[in-house]
Amino acid sequence: MAKEAARQPEGPASLIGLATLLKEATALVTELDGDPVLRGVLESFRLMPLEDRGAIAEALHREVQARRLSLATEDVTGQAMHANPHARLYLRSHETAIPRSLLERDELMLALIQAMRLAPVLRTPAIHDELIEWCARRGVRRVRDLVGQLRTEPS
Repeated sequence: MAKEAARQPEGPASLIGLATLLKEATALVTELDGDPVLRGVLESFRLMPLEDRGAIAEALHREVQARRLSLATEDVTGQAMHANPHARLYLRSHETAIPRSLLERDELMLALIQAMRLAPVLRTPAIHDELIEWCARRGVRRVRDLVGQLRTEPS
């Protein structure tokens, strides 16, 4: 306990240190309070899972360094960086794969091949009106069939 008392200044020196600390803390709080974007970033970090903070901070640091380098060299290189308002910091992953049968895969591949074969035909303007009529007739028939099924089903 005597060692702790010897390390801590007493009297006016400790008051001056405390006043300096309070002055710096006040300046920091004033700066944070005056910048709503910085406040939002700090709030996001506060809400972020603790285990994510290191990786996100590293990503931000890396991107800021790259941006600063870009600003310093864009006149020479002709290449500039810009903020991406749609950037994502998290990747989506799926832990379990959806099991698919080989038959289902083969059916899907055949359907895709048929669609690819027909795709050039759809670009022909002469068939657009016919295609629209055919879809409309088929759609009306499908709706009629569904309504008929609903009427015949017991409540």
